Amino acid sequence: MSVEIVFPLEFVVPGTPLSLQSKRQTSRQAWKERVKQASYASLPEGHFMTDRPIAVTLYYFPSDRCREI
Repeated sequence: MSVEIVFPLEFVVPGTPLSLQSKRQTSRQAWKERVKQASYASLPEGHFMTDRPIAVTLYYFPSDRCREI
């Protein structure tokens, strides 16, 4: 099995995204852990980091209708 990451890499993180600039440290750490856990299904066991530049695209699909402010 290869330990190289094959791009594009896609995975789903359930829940509402949280800004990493959030002042709530506990919530921020919990969100980072959810992203990390969700990535495991798409990454090969023992994978290596990449030295190539990467970009991230985030799609957010709210479960309810968004309220107008």
